[in-house]
Amino acid sequence: RAIREAGVRDVHVLVHSMGAAAFVAHLDTIATEVEPHRGGTWRTAEEDRPGTHSQGQESLPRLRLVTVTLANPELFEDDFWPHTFPRLCSVCPHISIYGDRDDGALFWSEKANRGRLSLGKLHHVPYALPAPPPERLRERLSDSQASGLVVAAHHRAMQHAGTTHLTSAEPTWADVDIIDLTWLDTNVHPLRHNAFNLNRMMVDDIRDIIVHRVRARERRSRLIRRCGNEFSFLQPPSHIVND
Repeated sequence: RAIREAGVRDVHVLVHSMGAAAFVAHLDTIATEVEPHRGGTWRTAEEDRPGTHSQGQESLPRLRLVTVTLANPELFEDDFWPHTFPRLCSVCPHISIYGDRDDGALFWSEKANRGRLSLGKLHHVPYALPAPPPERLRERLSDSQASGLVVAAHHRAMQHAGTTHLTSAEPTWADVDIIDLTWLDTNVHPLRHNAFNLNRMMVDDIRDIIVHRVRARERRSRLIRRCGNEFSFLQPPSHIVND
């Protein structure tokens, strides 16, 4: 509420490691303070007509969750995809995940959690998810989440990020940008868990997400699409040199 009273409209969330778990744990509360997302991308505050959030006799513009960036998130696939992801899509149009298959911290997290697969280790990229009918989706969501808006958001989330026409043989990619850091080896700690605030390519990439609001498929000068919604940086390994 204090943020809204200060005149802030657009909010960008960048969370790392266990911070992602803290963010997700409060997602339902956050969702009550932000404007629902019904498709497309948020325009700038100057271009868009503000929504309202009423409390008592006051009416304030609702916050808009413009981007959510999860850096090496300590979340688990078995909970994120069926529960968190549809809910997140209902309030945010631009979701990015930076992960590393060799992340040492998440390796030990998986061990401590009896082998649950960590989202940040990118076990099953690219992510192609089925789009269940609304009846099946409603069964998997709590009563508070099983609204038509969340169901519609789930179907939007299943749309292919870069293709307008799909055939039955083509995968349906989840509407999320996956940035694979496995081959990044500059300014990266041996544990491979926290390069987001030091590696220049990664810092610039996150800046493009927040400042310019561009998706991974549009950041062609820095990223290359590997498959579906999986991207990696256009940077040769450090051991490759000219003869």
